[in-house]
Amino acid sequence: MATSFDRQACGRVGVKLAILLIAACTPSAAALLHEALGPFERLEPRTYQPTDIDVFEEFGLDEAEEAEYRTADGRSVMVRALQFYADTGAVAAYAWLRPPGAKEVQRGERAVEMDNTILIHFANYVLWLEGDWPDEEDVELALAYLPRPKPTADPPVLQYVPEELLVADSGRHILGPVSLDRLAPELPPSTVGFHFGTEGYFARYATPGGEMRMIIWDYPSNPIARRSVPSRAASPSTTVRSLPLSWILHHRTTPSGCLPACVTGRRSLRTWGRRIGTTTSATSSWTPSFCAGCLQH
Repeated sequence: MATSFDRQACGRVGVKLAILLIAACTPSAAALLHEALGPFERLEPRTYQPTDIDVFEEFGLDEAEEAEYRTADGRSVMVRALQFYADTGAVAAYAWLRPPGAKEVQRGERAVEMDNTILIHFANYVLWLEGDWPDEEDVELALAYLPRPKPTADPPVLQYVPEELLVADSGRHILGPVSLDRLAPELPPSTVGFHFGTEGYFARYATPGGEMRMIIWDYPSNPIARRSVPSRAASPSTTVRSLPLSWILHHRTTPSGCLPACVTGRRSLRTWGRRIGTTTSATSSWTPSFCAGCLQH
């Protein structure tokens, strides 16, 4: 017998399939924001520029639009839509915009709400709704009418982010030198190898020895990973050598039970945190194309 959870899950799969079918038929030249959200009628849309535009352009921002929607009885909601070249950029922007302490809700692929604000990620889009919220069904239909959606799998690095001792809402993606400078300005971009297509995930951890920052780097291949951050971090000729770093590498296809504890999160980070806190030089451990670097303030 199907449970209530099974029925809800199947229902959400059906909604997502309907969204993709409708989106596939949406004209490519359509405006980002649909003309209506149920009883909410759109006013004149206008171009929107997010704060720290350099970061969002690095994430692959193609277009951004905002518009106010109103109902006949006086309700109003401001909607902003950000369209990115690829899903990875939208995932990065969603993490960048997520309000601290927001509650997770079911909208699109992922969403949070706080006070009168909802932030939604769907395919290569991020939507921000602020004001009087439309019904959930109307929001899902609006997602269906977004032009040129590009739904893909989440960045692989996300499955290796340890959750134990993680500071809530601290996770951020690093897709280039601008976002790197915002999160870890002490690391020169030349040590990372962004020209290879390298991507990183930054997070903060509350360890017994104090707060620690960790970056997991995703490289296209094992040889590139070996030649990039860890090898240069261990070299006296680079400024990274002066930082208390510990580098751990593993391959995305390695069985999870064999991965380092600080990457899988399967064991406590406490011992790892104490070890990093007393480390005075860079160390390397080779097992291929992911690299986790831990920085202490």
